[in-house]
Amino acid sequence: MGFLVLLIVAVVLFLILRPYFIKYDTLVSFTGGLGSGKTFLSTQTALVLYRKQRFKVRVRNLFHPKKKEPLPELYCNIPLKIGFRKYAIRLTKEHLLLQKKIVPRSVCLLDEVDVFANQFQYNNPAIVNTRGGEENGNFDEFCRFYRHYTKGGYLIFNTQATANENLTIRRRQNTVITLFHFRTWGIPLIFPHIFYTVRARNTTLSDDIKTVEENNAEDNMRLVIGFMPLFRHYDTYCYSGRYESVPSREEKRFAKLKTNECLIAPYGKEEKHTTSKDPAEPEPAKKIEQSH
Repeated sequence: MGFLVLLIVAVVLFLILRPYFIKYDTLVSFTGGLGSGKTFLSTQTALVLYRKQRFKVRVRNLFHPKKKEPLPELYCNIPLKIGFRKYAIRLTKEHLLLQKKIVPRSVCLLDEVDVFANQFQYNNPAIVNTRGGEENGNFDEFCRFYRHYTKGGYLIFNTQATANENLTIRRRQNTVITLFHFRTWGIPLIFPHIFYTVRARNTTLSDDIKTVEENNAEDNMRLVIGFMPLFRHYDTYCYSGRYESVPSREEKRFAKLKTNECLIAPYGKEEKHTTSKDPAEPEPAKKIEQSH
């Protein structure tokens, strides 16, 4: 019985401490379909690296009290809780376009990277430089020299499909971790989310060629197991507010099992009713017209 308890304790400690001893690349990228766990794994990785970076700087400051470095920060473009009443710094386009400095050795997480830099923006000078020469596009330079500019920081991406990313940015990623079949396990109705499992596969991107490690997708697939956090760090539906501005209209129900209508997308630009307005931003002050 005692041996079984020690074994369980050892397994628990291994699962908790293992992420802190993994050697991560400067740019870590996760991809997968809807509900595959890419946002969960990318946020958990960001938190692990954030704590690891701050610990390293604190130790370094003990030995160099006269030249103390600022503690690294965690930047994210979605709300991410990193402690009690403490959230990550909001990652903005000014950071990504080299118009606002990032604290050295910090961690940046860009959720849905292809929204910011997609393949259809191949000629956008804010992303890449299409005119040749030594000058990089803003975001391309941010990715290319991130390790230099932050003196050893980490950059984390996630996306539903790497093929949608800007090709130049995609080439900066040595390895992309593709996720499948994310599941949570626990005791129903009591503790339904104790630990999680997800199948992961490392994909090496080399120029235009995408290769799977070990030359076999199934052989390279591995099962990742970990504990669910006790407290929620992010809202899995954090973008749901964008949909609140879409109007509700009268619906029509089918009356029989036959139809001749095929849904065809209209050609041309259609007005969307989703909103990109940040709910945290105050409403603009209305101008009061003076009567004459």
